[in-house]
Amino acid sequence: MLTDYPGIYVHIPFCMHKCRYCDFFSIKTDPTLQNAFLKALWCEIDLYAELPYTFDTIYLGGGTPSILPVPVISALLDKLKNTFKIMPASEITIEANPGTLKHAKLKSLSQAGITRINIGVQSFCDQQLHFLGRRHSGSQALAAIKEAVDSGLEKIGIDLIYGLPDQTPQTWTTTLKTAADMPIDHLSCYILTYEPETPLYHAVKKGEFTCLSETLTAQLFQITFDVLAGYGFEQYEVSNFARSHKCQSRHNRKYWNNIPYLGLGPAGHSYYDHKRLWNHTCLETYLQDLSLGKKPLAGSEKLSRQQEMIEALYLGLRQNSGLDIQSFNMRFKTDFNQLFKVPLQIAVQKKFIIQTQRKCTPTRAGLLLIDTIAAMFIDVI
Repeated sequence: MLTDYPGIYVHIPFCMHKCRYCDFFSIKTDPTLQNAFLKALWCEIDLYAELPYTFDTIYLGGGTPSILPVPVISALLDKLKNTFKIMPASEITIEANPGTLKHAKLKSLSQAGITRINIGVQSFCDQQLHFLGRRHSGSQALAAIKEAVDSGLEKIGIDLIYGLPDQTPQTWTTTLKTAADMPIDHLSCYILTYEPETPLYHAVKKGEFTCLSETLTAQLFQITFDVLAGYGFEQYEVSNFARSHKCQSRHNRKYWNNIPYLGLGPAGHSYYDHKRLWNHTCLETYLQDLSLGKKPLAGSEKLSRQQEMIEALYLGLRQNSGLDIQSFNMRFKTDFNQLFKVPLQIAVQKKFIIQTQRKCTPTRAGLLLIDTIAAMFIDVI
């Protein structure tokens, strides 16, 4: 059952190596910078100590948070638990790369309180990993998953990327089956995007390779659903699949259901009290603000009713559970069916959406075109 408890996200900005496709804020790991960052992070946590919330998820992302020593991770979790009200049996997640995972460390992470791990596998094919700029091999990825399973961690998820140049339905099917044959609980399958200013973006602009066609990418999307459904995985969001409801990411569901969350660390984003706040994406500025006892905010905004309606539409329609019409009407004091009469008729006629008295739910074809469909609804607000 979905709760209304908020979550905490902590951005750990350090990586051993920057991947070619990544546009998340990260810097090369450095012991001196790590110590300065951790000191500042402790100060930032204290500045939010008075928030009147009880939390039930903690998510350590990045960057590569698993490169931190386990005693540091344990101390961070203790700091959060001693500062905020954290529910018993909370979901505590850490992102990790295969190259940073060994059995002893994984066992220690479990003992420190980590309950869920998301491993950035991306592919089991060495050629594809090289193209993406990943530093691990396919065999190392498989070994890391096995080590995670053997460590006793409660939930294990992996990330995969598809839509790579020259990728075929056969190679993607093999990747999915390799993953689904492992005793994992969760799969996130993301379409490769060429974000501005990343090395891959510049490479494609220079004509170094040709992007996969939209038609073939759409075929891979359909294959993803079919293959994983055959292994008992349920798609609950456009890119996310779980073996069962209890294996879904409780933390990520907060982002999709307008539940408050606190974002700490450089580039951290927060949402609560109808406001969005975001931290500096420059570590130096982040450290400087906290040295002065200031929250390291780059900006904030109070969301208007229109903005919140747009987010509720976009996020609700990305989920297999669909958008709850009654909740939408109560929250925004409106008539969903009347307000969106025209786009609803079009989307239902084209079989992009199934509409009932209670729900507006995307079909598989609708999920593939969800940005376009959401834009149809947003245009009438």
